[in-house]
Parts: sequence; structure tokens; C-alpha cells
Amino acid sequence: MSFGIRDEPVPAADRHGQRGFSLLGLISTLLVLALAGVLLIRAGPGVLEYWAIKKAVAAAAAVSDTPAELRERFDKMASVGFSDTLQGKDLQISGRGESMRVRFRYDKRIPLFGPFSLLIAYRGSNPDDGQDEAAN
Repeated sequence: MSFGIRDEPVPAADRHGQRGFSLLGLISTLLVLALAGVLLIRAGPGVLEYWAIKKAVAAAAAVSDTPAELRERFDKMASVGFSDTLQGKDLQISGRGESMRVRFRYDKRIPLFGPFSLLIAYRGSNPDDGQDEAAN
């Protein structure tokens, strides 16, 4: 008989401790994923609307020669393609013809739950100069 000496190898789980999620870790992870999902679901339509506005500005600028004509074409596209968040009168236009530059800015407040809401400040320009962004 030998005391204190094992003849068999020690399992890896005994050597390194336990692995996996605890109940608290699992609940915390699910809570973070749920909050990220709520933000994505609530903010997603606003981002899609921003992309539609950028496309409409680019399309209207491509076929317009004057600022008044651009505003009119943008309003027509906006009435068909997306909501009335931005109108032609809200566009900042400089130049004429092919050198026309169009900028826009608007804020979108998205209610989340209770007193909490998300404010996203959208801005864009045409031609795309790499500085267009949607920032919160």
C-alpha cells in the first residue's frame, strides 16, 4: 500500500481549475448582448434613412445645374424614397453646375426606454470628401 502517491494521471480539469461561464457571467453577457440588440434595432432605420439621403443628394446634384433645381429634384426624390426628415430648403449649396457642393446636417433623437434616448448627429456632403459621418 502506498499513501499519498497516485498511480493514475491527474485530470486536466483538476490541475487548472474550473472553466466556463458562471451564472453571473452568463447573465451579464446576455444583458450586454440584449442592450446592443436594442440599440441596433432602434438605430438601424435611421442609418438606412441617412444612406438614402446621401444617395438622393448625389443623384440630384448629378442632374442639376442650379441650386433651386437641385432643391426641387431632392424634394421629389425625398417624397418618394424616404421620410421628410430633410427637405431641399435644409441643404447648404455652394457653386453652380458641375462644381456644385451640397452639404447637409440633421439630428435624430431615438427613444430607447424610459427617460433614455439616443441622439445621432448626421452630416454629409457631395462630392464625398471622406469627412461624411454619422456620429453620436
